Amino acid sequence: MRSTILYIAMSLDGYIADTNGSVDWLAGDGSAPDTNAEDAAFFQSIDTIILGRRTYDQITTELSPEAWPYEPFMTYVITHHPLPDQANIRFTDESPSALVRRLRRQSGKSIWICGGATIVQPLLRDRLIDRLQITLIPTLLGGGVRLFDTLTTEESLRLIRTRTTDGMVELTYEKRETLALLSLRDHPEWAERAATWFHEKWQVPREIYADSIAQSMANNAAWPQWYIVTTGDAIIAGCGVAEDFHDRPDLMPNLVALYVEPPYRSRGIAGALLAHACADLYAHGIDTLYLITEHDSFYERYGWRFLTMAHDEDGEPIRMYVHENGFQPATADI
Repeated sequence: MRSTILYIAMSLDGYIADTNGSVDWLAGDGSAPDTNAEDAAFFQSIDTIILGRRTYDQITTELSPEAWPYEPFMTYVITHHPLPDQANIRFTDESPSALVRRLRRQSGKSIWICGGATIVQPLLRDRLIDRLQITLIPTLLGGGVRLFDTLTTEESLRLIRTRTTDGMVELTYEKRETLALLSLRDHPEWAERAATWFHEKWQVPREIYADSIAQSMANNAAWPQWYIVTTGDAIIAGCGVAEDFHDRPDLMPNLVALYVEPPYRSRGIAGALLAHACADLYAHGIDTLYLITEHDSFYERYGWRFLTMAHDEDGEPIRMYVHENGFQPATADI
């Protein structure tokens, strides 16, 4: 899913425009020469811009009246009074949140939220901004258009970078995400998306996952079972307990399809999934689990041990691991 970045300048006292709506105060203190290297890197990471009509008018009449400065990018201008579309500029009366949700489902680079406050605030309320990249201008305005004027909910952030140039301080924050570990038998609303996600990660036919997930929800049998980790409306990790593709049908059930999206690795999520799956199966009367893997040092750290060599569906040798003698309830914090 594409990320959404708020990249904007703000006065030291929290305004993005003065009482007249002007932004002619957007400048450093003259203590250092300008550098465009960081801006260039940012613009390489995006391909779409969203802004409001006032911001569009400021750019075309005040900041860059001679030429549109963002020609390579697709720009969406949100307005109640749309103008005729131009080559790479679309005027729309779609709500900010609806537009962002639609664009995030499409392929592409990151989306830049350029402003102004009436665009930014509903996106913050709906938790649709992934990164805030805010440049503090060394000016106190004393009044004007506030960036964060109408927020009604708390949003916890994580500082990932600071940069200082010409008296300006650029602060980059990301959301502190809330992760949820779910058993699909209790959350059928995720079943279709989970089947697609597992298929995309492992290239096993989607219907195999869909059928196994459906079985887990249709009866009270100990297995198959399927588990996912979510943040917002995205799946970022998962695994299952089911029949795997090998020549040892006597060594069942199997822990299968463990996967964590790369940005979320090294955060204890795989361990939490393994602990949760093992504890869940133990609660259903299963005290021994098996898995096949090409890894030779990963699962040992979670209490698994090498058992024997088996053969996969192509006849290739593959390592078989076992976890037995019961499981402790999962305590890992994701």
